[in-house]
Amino acid sequence: MGHFEGAAGWLFPLLAKAFALTPFVPAVFSRAARSPGRIEGLLASTGSPLDPAGTALYRRLVSDPGHVNATLLMMAQWSIDGLLADLPDLETNALFIVGERDGAVPPKVARKAAARMRDAEVTEFPGQGHLIHETAPRDVADAIQAFVGSGANA
Repeated sequence: MGHFEGAAGWLFPLLAKAFALTPFVPAVFSRAARSPGRIEGLLASTGSPLDPAGTALYRRLVSDPGHVNATLLMMAQWSIDGLLADLPDLETNALFIVGERDGAVPPKVARKAAARMRDAEVTEFPGQGHLIHETAPRDVADAIQAFVGSGANA
């Protein structure tokens, strides 16, 4: 619900487009993912280190050139300017669930988006990161259930 800050704001979209258009990049990323510690480092950077089973699943995903290619294509086409412009006019209720230690999308991004909306709230979980839905699925489900049950979505 926001753009990367600083140089990353213009550099990351350009890199994603360049990578998506370069046929050998997915294979290079996939091979690199097999190196010891690569996936663990990537997951740690999200603030959500996973257990060995979860780490193995991510290693399998990132080791698949087709998955990497699809991810790069998605990132290359990512455009949320229209949505960001429309936030103040959205009439739907929204719940943002964030982890305090999110290293991929800082919680302030959700707070900023929610502040621009008519009826949005942010639930922040201490000690959790970007993959909170995987590291604390029951807490996420409970937060969603409470939001839906509160009538906030009426």
